[in-house]
Amino acid sequence: MPFVDRADGVDAVPCGAGWHHLDRPGGPVGASRSRGRAQSDPALGRGAPAAIVRRGRLHRAGPRRRSDRCRSAIAGRQAACGSRRRRRPRGAAPRRRDPLARLLEEVISRFAVFRHARLAAGVSVSALALGGCAGLLFPQSAALRDAPPAGLAERVELRQAPFYPQDEYQCGPAALATVLTHSGVAVTPEALVSQVYVPERKGSLQVEMLAAARRHGLVSYQLAPRLDAVLREIAAGHPVIVLQDLGLGPFERWHYAVAIGYDLPAGELVLRSGETRRQVLPFGVHEYVWKKSGYWAMVALPPQRMAATADETRWLASIAALERTGSARSAGTAYGAFLARWPDNVPAAIGLANTHYTLGELPQAESVLRAVLARTPDAVVALNNLAQTLSDQGRNAEALAVVERAAAAPGPYAAAVRETRALILSRMAAKP
Repeated sequence: MPFVDRADGVDAVPCGAGWHHLDRPGGPVGASRSRGRAQSDPALGRGAPAAIVRRGRLHRAGPRRRSDRCRSAIAGRQAACGSRRRRRPRGAAPRRRDPLARLLEEVISRFAVFRHARLAAGVSVSALALGGCAGLLFPQSAALRDAPPAGLAERVELRQAPFYPQDEYQCGPAALATVLTHSGVAVTPEALVSQVYVPERKGSLQVEMLAAARRHGLVSYQLAPRLDAVLREIAAGHPVIVLQDLGLGPFERWHYAVAIGYDLPAGELVLRSGETRRQVLPFGVHEYVWKKSGYWAMVALPPQRMAATADETRWLASIAALERTGSARSAGTAYGAFLARWPDNVPAAIGLANTHYTLGELPQAESVLRAVLARTPDAVVALNNLAQTLSDQGRNAEALAVVERAAAAPGPYAAAVRETRALILSRMAAKP
């Protein structure tokens, strides 16, 4: 059956002027920058949905939008952790603290505004740390520490990933240009501003970040909300755009950065961020500023590649979204790569046939559809589209026999099948 794309997020992300380097809270790093040019690295990216009819063929319906807004911050767990420090008996050995318990204090101490306020969002930092709540505050970081993902390299850094220092409030175009350039697209942040930047919101919509990559012929994919998914993509050579909130308490300050490396033993993530070429954050610090976005992250890849963490259903939806932009050639390549991994997926095969048909490659479309029907003889969409393809090649008698099979049990596609059948009959009647 035709496949419907899942909805993307719709929140505008107003970016700050960039996150200053943690070791230099008093001012930005790299203020002198080259506009529009990447700086080189001196050390050296569901039920079957309803179909719509176009000229008798069944195509995918448009995307169903769902608000995927960034969620608000999780409330402080002061009651669960306790707020009163216990006295240690005189002479008792000091209790060892979990290293992750110190991460929130690092977040506080590294930001100048927090150095004069020991409370963040109404929660006492010392109480949380001493209460042993680091696992609650940084559950994904704690899980990586306790059980590193099997088969994952200990250290990876994509040093070849370009760096575009952002203009004020334009972290979205800068981050997207980094990922697109790494995937072989010749583009600059300035060229992307009109595609993703919303001036009145001083930021970029998440849905437009995904859509802009598709307009450049790439498959854009929102990752599962897990830190280990980000690491696996980096290990596969794919820079990852992440959405962070660098604000204080209820004051949001959204920011796009690009994760380009990690060090598992050290528990650190490496990012291109704002005006900082190489920002190194402890996993827990990143998780803290990443959580409020719902752990939003995306990759944008050439159609012949697949995300390391690709889910079959969601990756197919991403290819369908690319096809709807009119990039039939790129979508066809992506469907082919998809079918190499999941060869029995009928919607993907029908999608591949549709791209052949769009490109005028009717014999190839026919071949793909016949292969589908060899496995699923009663697939109505495949029968209807094959009948249309045969009729377009002047083989109307053969096409009529095929569409009659579809008409025997058309299900929700009855109107489309009737239209295809009527077209074939009209062509047969017009032929002398």
